[in-house]
Amino acid sequence: MARTRLAAHVVPTGALRVALMAVLWVFCTLGLAACAHGPPGRAPVDDLVLALERLVRDTAAAEPRAPAVLLHVQAPRLPLRWQGAAGPAANPAGQPAPSLRIASNTKTFVAAAVLRLVEDGLLDLDTPLARVSPPATVATLRAAGYDVDRLTPLMLLQHTGGLRDYATLKAFLDRVSAAPQHRWTRAEQLQLAMIDGPPLAAPGIAFHYSDTGYILLGEVIETVTGQSMPRALAELLAYRRLGIHHTWFETLEPSPASAPARTLQLFDEVDAARFDPSIDLFGGGGLVSNLDDLARFYRAVLRGEVFKRPGSTATMLAVSPQSLATGGSGYGMGIARLEHAGVICHGHGGFWGTDVWHCPAIDVTVAAAVTSTRSRAALRAMTMQAIGLAAQASLAR
Repeated sequence: MARTRLAAHVVPTGALRVALMAVLWVFCTLGLAACAHGPPGRAPVDDLVLALERLVRDTAAAEPRAPAVLLHVQAPRLPLRWQGAAGPAANPAGQPAPSLRIASNTKTFVAAAVLRLVEDGLLDLDTPLARVSPPATVATLRAAGYDVDRLTPLMLLQHTGGLRDYATLKAFLDRVSAAPQHRWTRAEQLQLAMIDGPPLAAPGIAFHYSDTGYILLGEVIETVTGQSMPRALAELLAYRRLGIHHTWFETLEPSPASAPARTLQLFDEVDAARFDPSIDLFGGGGLVSNLDDLARFYRAVLRGEVFKRPGSTATMLAVSPQSLATGGSGYGMGIARLEHAGVICHGHGGFWGTDVWHCPAIDVTVAAAVTSTRSRAALRAMTMQAIGLAAQASLAR
């Protein structure tokens, strides 16, 4: 049977709520405060909680093939910090959000780390890739027809390098299916993208979403810092300072001792754990996290708490003209933009079934997961509904 839990609901309750509402009513009556809700009664945040609980239950009921439906919503101005779960593999009430593979949500972490290198003067976004990549990688790219003297980290961040995406190639998917426990290397995945054909476009001309570009960025981070990618990201992004304690690169570093238990994630009907993490590990994906850490990180990025310079957040969020030319809402550096329910939000999704968005104007963050790749449409629909509900409550406050 589907279960729903309320992990944290930070609003006044019980007698305290009654007292506060009574005081507010007196102030309204005397004209001492601007009041939108009149005398004591149910506040918009109460209706929002009920709606979110129903949304999680309904999504789980409509997606019985998904082991778990997870939703985390923060709206400090209401105030609200709420978390719910439903489905046969959902956590019992009162337990922390489980750990799960977050796939392409990793790209936001990688992009932020690259921008931190820029802030520290260790990297220029317009430096030719030939100068910041290992010789073997440069040779592989040149042999495939890529102009590594024009290709730059900026283009990789914005998916405008013309790189083919190894992760969606039939040759890659066939090999993963035939040998799910094969331990991939970055070089193998790069080579698959190179032998698939020539560049999709000249550097900087067109938007083509590509995990290949992000595995190259992971290598740039390692080359510039002289550290492993996991260690470099943890230091550059100041995990400890931000309170990010349950996020790590699977098999590339030990899992944190305090990390919550993993939840079941399905690739179609197959347990995702059957596939070696190296299929998606080197920068395009690879992180394991939970909704609490994801919400914390995306809020920190959008609020400028990750960077040292005020302008870095705006640089990261600025959508490229090439991405707008595809007809979407735009893509910046490792983060996408959307407009929904009258507000602009920034975030990303992940292949295994994760979705995280922060909407600065109303200070609302929604992190969600539906743990089956067959349920990604339902995941996005739930995320958008949660944003809409939170926006409505925030604007009605």
